[in-house]
Amino acid sequence: MRLLYFVCWILIESSTHCKQLPPVILVPGDGGSRIEARLNKSSHGPYPLCDQRTKDFYVIWVNIASVVHPLPTDCLVENFRLVYNNKTHRTSYPEGVDIRVPGFGGTDSVEWLSDTHFPKLGYFHELAENMVKWGYVRNKTIRGAAYDFRRSPNELEDYYQNYLDKALT
Repeated sequence: MRLLYFVCWILIESSTHCKQLPPVILVPGDGGSRIEARLNKSSHGPYPLCDQRTKDFYVIWVNIASVVHPLPTDCLVENFRLVYNNKTHRTSYPEGVDIRVPGFGGTDSVEWLSDTHFPKLGYFHELAENMVKWGYVRNKTIRGAAYDFRRSPNELEDYYQNYLDKALT
């Protein structure tokens, strides 16, 4: 993280002679993107107390309740896992589990790992706050590129396309 701050400081200092600050894209590391799920499963799976269906998407990574209590942890593992196909060498989500990574291009889903903005779950929040003080604007000159960090690069075609689409607009 210190290296990231140093790189940003260099960018800011080198741009003081320019009228406009250079844009910054915050690309999170492993575990650094908020991930949401919606369930429409035909059964509860091996854990009968786990939700089978949800009306809307909910934060699955990082959900405070799933970290604190053992039953939700089992439910998290069941719903958050990837299923690997040996023939295609690609992964899929478990049957009845729909996953999305919200807010591509915005900063909220990389600033905070939880939608509750719990202080200990700030990821790029402090960096973004400081950059705003320097004159940057969230979702304009600071952008976020959240992605499903569990998947391999050859499975992120949608991510790359989103990046290109946002970069060209």
